Amino acid sequence: MLPEAQARILRWLGPFSDGLREAWDVPRDLSLPGIAEGLGLVRSALHVPLNLLEEEGLVVVRSAHVIDGGRRRRSVHHLTEEGRRVLETLELPAEPAVTQGPWFGQHDPVGPAYGRESDVAALHQVLLDHNTAAITGLAGVGKSTVARCLADAWRNEGGTVRWVTMDPYSALSDLASILDETGVHVDDQSAAAWLQHRPDSELIVIDGCENMHAIHAENIWAASVGQANGARWLLVGRAPLRTPETVPKHVLNPLEDDAAMHLLGDVEDADAVLSRLGGHPLALRLYRPGSTLPESDDDIEGFVTRAVLSNLTEGESGALDELALLPFALSGDDLRNTELVGDLDERALLQWWSTGGLQLHALVRHVRLETMEGAQRHAAITQGIAHWSESESTLAPLLVMHHRIMAAEGGVAEAAAAGGGGE
Repeated sequence: MLPEAQARILRWLGPFSDGLREAWDVPRDLSLPGIAEGLGLVRSALHVPLNLLEEEGLVVVRSAHVIDGGRRRRSVHHLTEEGRRVLETLELPAEPAVTQGPWFGQHDPVGPAYGRESDVAALHQVLLDHNTAAITGLAGVGKSTVARCLADAWRNEGGTVRWVTMDPYSALSDLASILDETGVHVDDQSAAAWLQHRPDSELIVIDGCENMHAIHAENIWAASVGQANGARWLLVGRAPLRTPETVPKHVLNPLEDDAAMHLLGDVEDADAVLSRLGGHPLALRLYRPGSTLPESDDDIEGFVTRAVLSNLTEGESGALDELALLPFALSGDDLRNTELVGDLDERALLQWWSTGGLQLHALVRHVRLETMEGAQRHAAITQGIAHWSESESTLAPLLVMHHRIMAAEGGVAEAAAAGGGGE
C-alpha cells in the first residue's frame, strides 16, 4: 500500500491534465514549492516521497517555464500513466458535498491551515455579532491564510466573498473596482454608494490594511465600519493595525505544537526546530536543514536576517532588493531579475497569488528594508527607475513614480499624494 505522504502528492498532481507534460508554460502548482504550499508542508518534507515516486515510475520530472515565474525553466512534476493507474486505486478523503457561493476580486495564496479552526470559528462569530472584524498579528503568522479559511467557510454556507489586497496607492474607487468585477468606479463617491448597497450575505475582505495610505483611510473606514447594516467586513493587517476603536480585533498567535509539527513533516530534529522557531508558520517554511537556529522563538526577524538572507548569492541578493522595493505583486516575467525568481521561490521567500503575480512575504520584505544599507538601497532604487522606465508593462509609469518617491526626487511625492489613484 502506498504511504500517505506519497498518496497525497499523487492526489495533488491528479487534476492536472496529461497534456501539460508537453507544454512549455505550466502552473507553479506542479513545481516543488507549489506542491509544498498546496499540501501545507515545508519543502524539505517532500524530498523523500517525491524521489520515491520518481524511482517507482509514478512521477516524471522535467524542465518547463512556470507561468509568471521568470524566464528560466524550472523542474516540474507530472503523473505518469502508471501514476494515474495507482491514483485510481487510492481512496479519496471524504469531503462533504457543498454548493459554494461566488468569489470576486483577488484570490489569495492557496494551502490548508492546520490548527486554525478555533481562530476561524471565533472570527465567524464576531462577524455575525458586529458586522466587522479585524485580524492582526506578526508578519508571516498566517493572517491571510486564516482569512481565506473564513472566506471558504462563508462560501460553503452559500455566501458571496469579495477580496482585495491593499497597496499604498489604493483609493476606495480602486478597491471597489476590483471587488465589483463588473465595472470601473471612477471616484470614491460612486464606490462608496456601491459598497453601501452590498447585502449581508456578502463578506468583503480587505487584506494588507497596514499598507493603507492615510489620505484614503477615512473614506475606506466610512464605507466599511461606518455601516450598521449590509455586508460583513473582515480587515486583515500586520500589528500594530490602526483601525477604528469600534472594530473588534482578533490577535493571531503562532501555531500550537501539533499543528506546527504537521507543517514540518518528517524534518530531522523537528523538536529542536520547533523549540527555537516556535509555531511561526513562515519561519518554519523558511527553515532549511542545517540552518542556524535562533536562541529563542522571540527572535524570528534575526533568524530571517542571519540564517536565511545572509546565505543568498550576490545575484539573489539583488533580486531580493528589487522585490523589497515593489509596492504590490507583479508577474515574475516583468522583473529586472526575472532569471532569479525560481531561486528565490526555492528558498520559500515568495508569496504567489492564484490570480497572478508574486511578491516577497511581508516578513521577509520588512526585514530586508530594515537592514538595507543606504548605498545598497540607492543602487536598487536607481536600477528600478531605469528598468521600469524602459518596461512596456501597463504598470510601469506607476512603478517609476513609486521608485522616484522612494528616492525623494523633488515634488514627486507631493504630486502623487494630491492625485491619489491606484492601479
